[in-house]
Amino acid sequence: MKKLQIAVIWSAGSQQYNQWGFDFDTLYQLSYEVGFAIAQEWRHCITWWKCGIMEWAAKWAKEWWWVTIGIAKWHKRNICNDYIDVEIITNMWNGWDGFLIPHSADGAIILWWWVGTLKEISWFYLESKPLVAVENTWWRAQKLAWTYLDPRELVRIGSAQTPKDAIAYIKQHLTTQQN
Repeated sequence: MKKLQIAVIWSAGSQQYNQWGFDFDTLYQLSYEVGFAIAQEWRHCITWWKCGIMEWAAKWAKEWWWVTIGIAKWHKRNICNDYIDVEIITNMWNGWDGFLIPHSADGAIILWWWVGTLKEISWFYLESKPLVAVENTWWRAQKLAWTYLDPRELVRIGSAQTPKDAIAYIKQHLTTQQN
């Protein structure tokens, strides 16, 4: 049986625009919990190549000896953060990169979103793959919890108290789809 590949969705904008006043100590702890939960469940962590929570989640998954996969918009290798084992180089700067993670992952944990990450969430939705928002992160993730993205109601975005609960939600949803 193949290992699940779980995506972590978080907007890099939170690290790039400090004026939003994020508590990075809390983010660091949350990223540890996400990476640890993914590793503990014997899963692969798929994320973008950048810094911040994407790097931290990869770091913690790596510390538990699991494969980390980074998808980069660049045209050359060796630009991903130091904790990425497998680099997927796309050379896609025009927005087409938004479907890569949703096509590669089995489900996604949403911690925070912005316009760029909303396109990824939409692709998961269109592929009818499980999406789950972790509560107590920020209002942006919680705003999506228990909603549908459009009237077709393809996938109801779940809600979980912890990253471990989020993985359980994804596994349950995938099991339900297979039956």
